Amino acid sequence: MSKGFTIIEIIITIFLLSIAVVGLYSVFAVMLILNSNVSDSFTAASLAQEGVEIARNIRDQNWIRMKDDPNARWYDGLSGCGQGCEYDYKTGTSGLAVPQTGNDHLSLNSDGFYAYVDSGDPNSQTKFERKIKIDFISDHLAKVQVQVSWDKKPNLLSDGVSADYCCPEGAACPANVSNCVTVDDYLYDWY
Repeated sequence: MSKGFTIIEIIITIFLLSIAVVGLYSVFAVMLILNSNVSDSFTAASLAQEGVEIARNIRDQNWIRMKDDPNARWYDGLSGCGQGCEYDYKTGTSGLAVPQTGNDHLSLNSDGFYAYVDSGDPNSQTKFERKIKIDFISDHLAKVQVQVSWDKKPNLLSDGVSADYCCPEGAACPANVSNCVTVDDYLYDWY
């Protein structure tokens, strides 16, 4: 009686190990995709909150101007954004800028911040787009809605989605649309 493995036992062992390795690889691939989705959602949420802060800062700068300029109003630089505006802290203007035609993705500037500047480096463009919408409810109240979306490539779990696609407010979104973050807030004239 010999005490070795038969060829059938070796084939069965290799088959079972192959199934285990393929299963672990599949789990690892899904974890990488989910980690990327969470990272994109976190970045988008931060960019959306930054958009609200930009609108607040413009309002606050207007309050400071109102002390010296009797013609200044708290909403200066915020009007005209019913369809969405683009703005970043480095633009250097006193209000929100209406989107330019063409590329409206945020870029990474030379300081490593997200901004609407063209650094000349094609690799500085990111996948994120941000729109700041401001609707005036009354003379002393405005609703700020910031929507950040990003290009999402197809993967094992979902189809690709363009950054241009974000479900409208109140609309039923398809289950695979997960490339959009919206933050709502209100600006009050407390001055």
